[in-house]
Amino acid sequence: MATGRVKSAQGNMLIAAANTGTIIVPARAGRQYTVIDGWLRAKGGNATQLTLVCIQDTTTGTVAASWAAAALTTAAGVVRIGAANTTATNLLTALGMGEGIKLITTGTDETTMTSIDYYIEYVES
Repeated sequence: MATGRVKSAQGNMLIAAANTGTIIVPARAGRQYTVIDGWLRAKGGNATQLTLVCIQDTTTGTVAASWAAAALTTAAGVVRIGAANTTATNLLTALGMGEGIKLITTGTDETTMTSIDYYIEYVES
């Protein structure tokens, strides 16, 4: 696992921004990020159209973690990486050098969920 200070990115993103992909941690030259934990929460409706919501790097699209639509319901509340219908593909693995972190949906654009709360912990090295 990467060593360094644990940092976090958190907020609420409109689903339209997630559909196109939005950077939540900007790239820094000569630095790389390792996602170590996180959660998502559906707001304003259940995810019914998207395939996945991914936390990935900004250039190559390497996915650190993903949530299937079935995980993102308003009744589920906070859904942490490792819960049912989540995948920790490259959790604890350094993403590409000089790449940022973005949140993006895959599959069909989501329109039934209005926004998504996110909290992602990462180490910068």
